[in-house]
Amino acid sequence: PRRQAVAAIVVVVAIFYIATLKPGHVFVNDDFAAYIMHAKNLVEGHPYSDIRYIPNADAMWLSPANGYPPVYPMILAPVYRMFGLDLRAFKIATVLCFVGFLVVYAELARNEFGWAASAILLALVSFNPVFWGQRDFILSEFPYLLFSFAALLAMERVYTRLQRDRFKIGNALLVSALVYCAYGTRTIGIALVFALIAADLAK
Repeated sequence: PRRQAVAAIVVVVAIFYIATLKPGHVFVNDDFAAYIMHAKNLVEGHPYSDIRYIPNADAMWLSPANGYPPVYPMILAPVYRMFGLDLRAFKIATVLCFVGFLVVYAELARNEFGWAASAILLALVSFNPVFWGQRDFILSEFPYLLFSFAALLAMERVYTRLQRDRFKIGNALLVSALVYCAYGTRTIGIALVFALIAADLAK
């Protein structure tokens, strides 16, 4: 029953997040335009970094002139191919990344605290005003949550049963792919490499 409660929370969150999406986009969070341009370039075969970005000479730190890492635009690219410049479709794809994160988060919480606490924590995270407000932005935070927490879960499971004289290429590829996806979504994901080294040293 507790597992079903967790699954029910995830489904309810997905429905609420998608059903309450607002039209358009807040243009003060204009990073979204760069992500969409990257996705458009991937679909149409244009150079990835050709996003028509005009840097502000007085605020060069605000955004990289060549754009952003490729993983999130790669998630948006099939959406752009199917629906064109449909902001709602992009938002739904981004929310589904958050739903995936919730599944991973619930599993991590269950490992530490059990199913009951996992369900409570899941509800608290899901309806936190910060995450709730983020659902309307076409930004990389939700995909980064998914990949970074999935990488941490994979590390935890691999290192729990790791043996000194046995090497499993599947585990190595899984952890490597998830760490790259986190880094390829947001460059702060490089911190996971140091987490992996720490886990190795601890083991």
